[in-house]
Amino acid sequence: MLNRGYAYTTIITTQHQGQTLLAHLATLYPHATPQAWQQNLTNGEVTLNGLPATGAESLTAGQTLIWNRPPGREPDAPLHFDVLFEDPHLLAVNKPSGLPTLPGGGFLEHTLLRLVQKRCPTANPVHRLGRATSGIVLFAKASEAAAKLTARWNTPGIQKIYGRGKI
Repeated sequence: MLNRGYAYTTIITTQHQGQTLLAHLATLYPHATPQAWQQNLTNGEVTLNGLPATGAESLTAGQTLIWNRPPGREPDAPLHFDVLFEDPHLLAVNKPSGLPTLPGGGFLEHTLLRLVQKRCPTANPVHRLGRATSGIVLFAKASEAAAKLTARWNTPGIQKIYGRGKI
């Protein structure tokens, strides 16, 4: 099954003004070579201010760059989680090892975020765990709860415990 693809949007800053679009793409997304980016441009996947881009454009501050990543097949991942706690503001889930918390690294749909948002569309993680890590991930169900939890997350009032799992 193919995912639905994704549109990566970037606003060009003064720091990148004068760069060619192709050079900027290769720097911004170093997972692909300039040759691969030229192919993406040729395929019509990249727009600059809403117009198809060639890669030769000289960038100016304020332009909108969009890479429309096409649908693709994602790596396998566990597609389940257990709800440990839920109230009107917070959702705590047990993330299995092998499931990324957020999109990235080839994962768009096979993520804990996408799975949780099918249950609660407004939920957003307060923190993340790496793909290979299992454990509890907290989701705020509203922006007010997210702001309060994020403000407290790296304070002495929050204790994070890491273990080695079952031996």
